[in-house]
Amino acid sequence: MRLMSVAAGSLSFGAAIKGAVVGAIASLIESSVVAWIFMSGTPKSVAEGEAATKALMASQSYLLTDLGGSLLCMAIGGYVAASSAKQSGLKHGIVTGVLLLAFVAVMMMIFPGVPRWYTVTVFILIIPAAALGGMLRG
Repeated sequence: MRLMSVAAGSLSFGAAIKGAVVGAIASLIESSVVAWIFMSGTPKSVAEGEAATKALMASQSYLLTDLGGSLLCMAIGGYVAASSAKQSGLKHGIVTGVLLLAFVAVMMMIFPGVPRWYTVTVFILIIPAAALGGMLRG
């Protein structure tokens, strides 16, 4: 599905959406697994879950681990977009990063307890991470 032409080839918005969906799902799974590991299992009550979430948001080691994992997932999304399109890998990675940026913005509104430095870092690095994934695919 080609919606627009660009100088070095065509850009497939469908491929970018596919990459963004894969990156978003992978990131949600990664964040859940990392949180579960850091919490040493599943909370037994809502109150325990809320306390564990507050503790995670105060843990630099959790946040840095989650940040690295999330950026890796965004790169995977860019790679998938470039693979699906079979051309213009960098461009598909960038478009995927923009779509993922919108997803992350919504997630940050749903979960407002995330430290500002984490949010700023994600917003700065998400497009380069997805672009790198697309560039690696070529």
